[in-house]
Amino acid sequence: MPDIIEIKQRNILIDPRDILNILDYMEEDIIYLGGSLIEGSINKYSKGMGNKLSDIDVFIISNDIINNEASCAYDLGDIKTQFKRLSGISIDIEIFSKDVFLTLLEDLSNCQFENNTRTRNLLNLPKRFDLFKFTSFIHRFLNGIPIYNEGIFYDIKENFNENNYYRLMTRMCINNVDVKYEDVIGNIETKQAEVAVKVARTVLLETMKAYIYYKKTSLDRDKWIPLKLKNLAEYNKDSLKVYQKFKKLYFEEKLDNEKNLIRNAEKIIDFSNQILMKIGQGGGI
Repeated sequence: MPDIIEIKQRNILIDPRDILNILDYMEEDIIYLGGSLIEGSINKYSKGMGNKLSDIDVFIISNDIINNEASCAYDLGDIKTQFKRLSGISIDIEIFSKDVFLTLLEDLSNCQFENNTRTRNLLNLPKRFDLFKFTSFIHRFLNGIPIYNEGIFYDIKENFNENNYYRLMTRMCINNVDVKYEDVIGNIETKQAEVAVKVARTVLLETMKAYIYYKKTSLDRDKWIPLKLKNLAEYNKDSLKVYQKFKKLYFEEKLDNEKNLIRNAEKIIDFSNQILMKIGQGGGI
């Protein structure tokens, strides 16, 4: 367990033992910290994440969640939620069943991508897990700091097939692009300029998410897409070009008439095709 965790975004130091003192847990449980403040402090591709109003997420992987005596705001059986405060910071606590946790990681590690199974059917998600919950769960595990039973945490992480996660999420995002692609083309052809741009921007974000996962970087919320791209750009010339093009298409082009709107949508489709070809050629699918 780290002696002190520095949270630069809030200019504070946290002693993990203070967090453990407000938790309800058992000897066999695994506990780690996550969320934007934690991720921004340990991941160079997440630099700048979190702000002075962000909270800290605590994850308890419970060996016996049924007999966990924690008083919860939400109790869904395999998932429980608590809310507490420590030194003026909101602490969001999620308690998961260890059996569910390990089964999910094992299933993901064993995913077979070479068969004809639809991407969304490659995983048998646990009860009460949708795709967002799954993504957030894995993302925060990969960007977590263990504060109790760290050895077990790192053993599990070492045996987890992280590449399968990135490959699965890349595929998911590409599937989302495919769903919206013809919608953009149809609206361009019928001169529905505003609609074409609206849908094209969704295509652009999903394309950038696919690229981010392809670069072996995780995210669980779309709001961090520009930041992740910007941070990737600091370490990779290809990523710099991708970020600059994304920024121009999403933030900088004038959309003040129908011609410019249609042109922007067309440029987004062209750019998306280039990125997806790059991912395919790089073996990311």
